[in-house]
Amino acid sequence: MKIFYNIIIPAILIINIYCENSPAKTNEIIIDEQELLSATNEIEFENFSGYRKNILSAEAVIELGRKAAAEMISSGEKGGNPSRYAFYRFVPDNALLGADLLVLGKKCGIMNIISVRRLLTGYLQQVYAFNEKRADSLAFFILIYNALRRADNIYVKEKYSSAVGKFIPQESIGIDRSYRNWPGNTFVIIPTSLHAGNISVREIASEATAKAAEGGENLAERSEMIKLRKEQAAEETRQIIREENKIAEEEKKIQTALSGAGGQEIESLKKETARLQEKKETLEDKKIALDEEKEKIRQEETQIVKDAEKLAADTRKKEDDGQSALSMGKIYFIKTIGTGKRLLQQVYLINPVDDTVIKKLGLPNVCGLFMNTVEGDPLVIMNDERDANRVFLARIDIEKETIKNQSAENIFSQSKIWINENFIYAIGLENNKPRLIKFNPDLSISARSDVDVFPDTQLTFFLKKIYCTVMEGNRNAAIMVLDENLKKIIRIN
Repeated sequence: MKIFYNIIIPAILIINIYCENSPAKTNEIIIDEQELLSATNEIEFENFSGYRKNILSAEAVIELGRKAAAEMISSGEKGGNPSRYAFYRFVPDNALLGADLLVLGKKCGIMNIISVRRLLTGYLQQVYAFNEKRADSLAFFILIYNALRRADNIYVKEKYSSAVGKFIPQESIGIDRSYRNWPGNTFVIIPTSLHAGNISVREIASEATAKAAEGGENLAERSEMIKLRKEQAAEETRQIIREENKIAEEEKKIQTALSGAGGQEIESLKKETARLQEKKETLEDKKIALDEEKEKIRQEETQIVKDAEKLAADTRKKEDDGQSALSMGKIYFIKTIGTGKRLLQQVYLINPVDDTVIKKLGLPNVCGLFMNTVEGDPLVIMNDERDANRVFLARIDIEKETIKNQSAENIFSQSKIWINENFIYAIGLENNKPRLIKFNPDLSISARSDVDVFPDTQLTFFLKKIYCTVMEGNRNAAIMVLDENLKKIIRIN
């Protein structure tokens, strides 16, 4: 049976590659990451699926990569065992790329793409002083790149030095997508250059954001990119301010010098003034470009919020636990302080794009661990400060930080809160018996179950039916199907 290992390019790896510090240089050779990023397709690798004994641990394989790398550094040309796996170095030739090559020998014994990735990770850590996270990310891209360039002799001749093309047999360029064809037939290329182009976060975003945003996906990765773009924009703003201050100081010095200058000196100072004016115009262009970037960030941030809201809405319809608290570009989060019976719940309003606290709501009597939102307002379970036995469901006005609506029915303090088709569901207490209650958005009651439900039940909504766990006697429980009015349809088991 064939087992396929899917490798898909996610936006977050692009961030990892370009947003860390520049890689350490070895003999002035650096990995051409821009070349690696030219490969962005989905790849499937076939791995061996049978039984194998004496399998090395992940760290052991990474260490083999480090050891071979150390030998390559020592010799300057190659390291490792050519019959199993070895690394070779070919330096760049002017505009043509060089390459560090991982060659899998006929006795390599490698049958899983993860092992190849780990060898590369160890090598990259040792040779280029990358941390493990970055080395692993680069190894990921290297494998994608090499699978796409498999046996592409024309491409190698165009992009790489002649020494690379002469060393690699045409049919062995890159890596095959099946482990069966790896031994003695694999030359994994790590593209290197003397002067790798440093692509800014802004440029990455211009290339990757649209792709990452297709279908409203990759929310976490896109949010992380927004953070990085904001950080870079802030740093660029600081740089512009520093340069403007420096120009202002130089202009003051020129004005002072002009007051006592003679003919030839005046001409020199005028030229210096013209030079400063050119720098000011350049800074103005930078400020315009920076303003455009900030607007793009704002637009993407808005789109992330819209995509997140859509995802939350879809999730509420599909999942049995409507715990998603995302609404109108914000999330509400309950922070629990204390343990046991001494619990304090605090509600926070958070911007999920840059993970900053917008406000801490002044709601001292929140006692439930769960919350949700309806029409943009948070729903929480609270107790009455005048009556400890009174526990109710509350809809909060976040601007006034007051209760907008509250349920007349007592609620189980640890009840979950579900939303389905704009109706609210929670576990209420009727004569101390747990019943499922359906509320309208204003928390007026719409329906109440006529059976006792398990207080910690899950709810699953399907069309007009609701699946829940009900209590029968003191210890027995059963799955019950209720209709939209919470009336019993059928007991399943």
